[in-house]
Amino acid sequence: MKNYLVIITFLFALQNYAQSDVKKKFQKNRYDLAVSHYKKLEYTKAIDLFSVASKIDPESPIGIESRQKVDTLKTILRKELVNHLQGTWRKTGNEPSWTTKEKSKISSSEKDELIVINDKQILFYEQNIKTKERKIVKSENFVFYDKEDLNGVFSGIILSDKTIWTYNVDDTAKTLQMLCVGEETEEGTKKIIVDNPEIYCEKVVYP
Repeated sequence: MKNYLVIITFLFALQNYAQSDVKKKFQKNRYDLAVSHYKKLEYTKAIDLFSVASKIDPESPIGIESRQKVDTLKTILRKELVNHLQGTWRKTGNEPSWTTKEKSKISSSEKDELIVINDKQILFYEQNIKTKERKIVKSENFVFYDKEDLNGVFSGIILSDKTIWTYNVDDTAKTLQMLCVGEETEEGTKKIIVDNPEIYCEKVVYP
């Protein structure tokens, strides 16, 4: 009976060791790949991989260094995002403005819905197309969502109604996509992964 228990204990220990070894190898793989993207200045890809590596074994040297890299890159990427977002944007609907359907909606409207963004606030306006008179609808503080509930989302912005949005500017810096990815509730963060509400805007360039 004692021999049987010894064998069981040995096999259990061997299984745990094998699982631990696989975990370490996977963590090292994610970390190395993150470093590769980091050196190429591909920070968005790097931060996602560092985030994965940091969670596999948070107390290991790789886990600790990966967490530090996530914090560093989050600061860099958020600063870049704020710089890209600042300015005035015109809402075009839930599709890009170049689609025929959304162009028709814009041309038939009597007012524009504008979003003015600076590094402190997000301001929502209605503007009469003919008179250019503006009326503020609401204002939101520019607050990044810092909890870990939403994996890989460094650009999450939480609004006063507790909805969480990502703001993404395209390569031309002319189109903004606002995508609702979650909501903060009393039970925690509720992720939205299908049928996400989204808003498209185009940059307003004044002469």
